[in-house]
Amino acid sequence: MYEHRVIHIPREVLKAEEREYGRLPRYLEEKFDEYSKLGWEFSGMQTVWVEREKGGCLLSLFGARENIAQVLVFRREIPGDEPKEAGP
Repeated sequence: MYEHRVIHIPREVLKAEEREYGRLPRYLEEKFDEYSKLGWEFSGMQTVWVEREKGGCLLSLFGARENIAQVLVFRREIPGDEPKEAGP
């Protein structure tokens, strides 16, 4: 069995200007190195939908808005945890 860690990629890293194209690869390398040293294995990058509310009095007029978030997923095996057989 595994435990998982989900890390949000900051919007400013994803929306780097042309002169900063190397920003995302550097960010990913740092996170991969940081978590691998702690025993985490990279499992994948996912896109998730996040619904956020706008603040203030205009909320009632415009409601909530959706945003896309990019996340990194890491996993590591739980020591001594034997897989359980599925039931009937």
